[in-house]
Amino acid sequence: SYPNWNEQHFIDTGLMAVAVAVAYDWLYDDWSEEMRALLSDALINHALKKAAPDAFWIHNGNNWSQVCHAGMVMASIAVAERCPELAQGLIGDAVTTYHETFDAYAPNGGYPEGVGYWELATLYSILTVESFKGAFGTDFGLESEPGFRESGEFIELMTGPTGRMYGHSDSGEKRKCNAPLWWYAKTFSRPDLVSGFEREITLKEMRQPGCDWSIWGKDHYCHNCFIPLMWMI
Repeated sequence: SYPNWNEQHFIDTGLMAVAVAVAYDWLYDDWSEEMRALLSDALINHALKKAAPDAFWIHNGNNWSQVCHAGMVMASIAVAERCPELAQGLIGDAVTTYHETFDAYAPNGGYPEGVGYWELATLYSILTVESFKGAFGTDFGLESEPGFRESGEFIELMTGPTGRMYGHSDSGEKRKCNAPLWWYAKTFSRPDLVSGFEREITLKEMRQPGCDWSIWGKDHYCHNCFIPLMWMI
């Protein structure tokens, strides 16, 4: 019911689109038809119709591009039956231009924006890859882009012996639960990526006394707690 999703700062729109698309799709059978209409209309009017074909984020290659594309792809897949032409156009564009954003991982998995933005951008890239595979049975070659598979090692390489990070590009130096690593471990059969420090810190955050998974707590990023559960099985 918001009047808009702050399309002037389009990464906000992308983030909201992912959240609402997941809620709409995963809980589809539980919504009333009235709620389905409300959610799908919001995705169409506040996100998909606001994605300008010449928007700067489409080709800028940084975390904005990865997050905004993820929002448009996931929203398009979720409501494709309600706006097939619009959804098809946005998905088709993303299949082509999303590859540009993966150039950041080449040639060996490093990420120029640091560990914090690696987590943000990579998580939303993973959600896009999984959405493509779920809807179309293919990732359109994204997992094979140079450096992407190797990038699962990036966080370990950026963690010092004290457990603190090399925190350039607004990343900070405190290491926290890093959801993409669990996807890497499962997808590429790399349990070593989460068998040490990552497993310890993830379980610690999940079991933190007084943790409320519905809110952000001080020094505790509850919004990431549940995501590794998808890839722990």
